[in-house]
Amino acid sequence: MIAKSLGLNVAGSLALLFIAKKKGIINEDLELIIGELRARGVRFSDKVVEELKRMYNVSDAKMKQ
Repeated sequence: MIAKSLGLNVAGSLALLFIAKKKGIINEDLELIIGELRARGVRFSDKVVEELKRMYNVSDAKMKQ
């Protein structure tokens, strides 16, 4: 990847949502956003979502705040 070769951090769209939620940039319910993405055909595993919750220290309760 070009970004990594330039020493840039790379994050996927789900990670960006978790980062924005943790920083208070977005207030929307992440579970609803994730559900909407899935309904529109975006595919990712529950395991990925759980790992992002752990990585960004976002609890189920915080996802809905």
